[in-house]
Amino acid sequence: PASAPVARTEALADPASAPVARTEALAELPSAPVACSEALAELPSAPVARSEALAELPSAPVACSEALADSASAPVACSEALAEDGVAVPAPSGLPPLEGKFSGTEVARLASLVGARMLVGIDDPCRGMLSDEVAAAFDEATQTLVRKGVLAVDDARRLVVDSAWCRAAETLAAPGCVVVVSAHEQVRYFYVRDACILSLQAEAFAPASAVPRPLPRTQDADYRLKTLSDIEALHDEVTSTLCRRATLPAPGASLRISGVVSARARAKARAEGVEAAAGVLRQAGCDEAGLQALALALVRARDNASAVCMTRPGPDQWQSHGLGVLVGDAGTWALTSAFEGEEAWIEFTPTGAEPLRARILELLAPCGED
Repeated sequence: PASAPVARTEALADPASAPVARTEALAELPSAPVACSEALAELPSAPVARSEALAELPSAPVACSEALADSASAPVACSEALAEDGVAVPAPSGLPPLEGKFSGTEVARLASLVGARMLVGIDDPCRGMLSDEVAAAFDEATQTLVRKGVLAVDDARRLVVDSAWCRAAETLAAPGCVVVVSAHEQVRYFYVRDACILSLQAEAFAPASAVPRPLPRTQDADYRLKTLSDIEALHDEVTSTLCRRATLPAPGASLRISGVVSARARAKARAEGVEAAAGVLRQAGCDEAGLQALALALVRARDNASAVCMTRPGPDQWQSHGLGVLVGDAGTWALTSAFEGEEAWIEFTPTGAEPLRARILELLAPCGED
């Protein structure tokens, strides 16, 4: 990641099956919903919901709440002290302990109240809906959030956001960093803004619909939102996931192979087994001492995980760096990927648990700077 301006990690999450292609980087992560930005332009009242910034988002499913804030005519306030201009002034400290389960529509509704346009990690809850269906869904979500104590209605009939949840929504809507961790067929998103850190994980995904619209409301996903106490807690969450089964370094030297060779080796591993995969790696000039161990890991991995740190060098730009972990019977590899021109390359570096932890902390360093 240190040498690549944008390191893409789409192949790292699942070397046994993920193709290496220059696509949205996280679309191939296990269980990750696929970004469907093309449908967002159909949302009512959106001038152009298909933002150029979407092309810079490596992987993330994106939900658009651009037009949906229009569904509530009541002004919004924050229940903490307000400045004279009516804008909430949050304290610089981190978030208090918060945890709750919300539908995708409820998350989008809450974020829209603090001006969110796009949400990283949330599958678009209004995809395929007509304008009146969107309005009804947001009205329903507003009522649910009131019952959960996240929102309230004051005497002036304004929607009032609980101060802690207001800051959580701001973190979700405009993070400085987003960390995406994929492991064990689960994907978690961590949003960092100033001293606030928020974790999001989908608890259920709707099955893909053969009919793009109208989309039944029963297909809305459920998400678990939770605050983390500090940056150390984020470090612990990521390292414990990626280093869960990390052992001794795998044998041999580092192996650097093209994405085409990697995809061919994985296909051979699935269809014909270890020796066929080893043959592909051997033809590519891989070191004999390590290729047998890697071929075996491609057939039968003990663990496979990845982390991507997305930062924002500008308001409409995203930059990503990633690290993958593959654990086989013979040891552990750290995986990094980069593009040279139009060609993807993957480096498999033998590593132990402690060096792996150091690389993870290096990957997450921008989060501590936010």
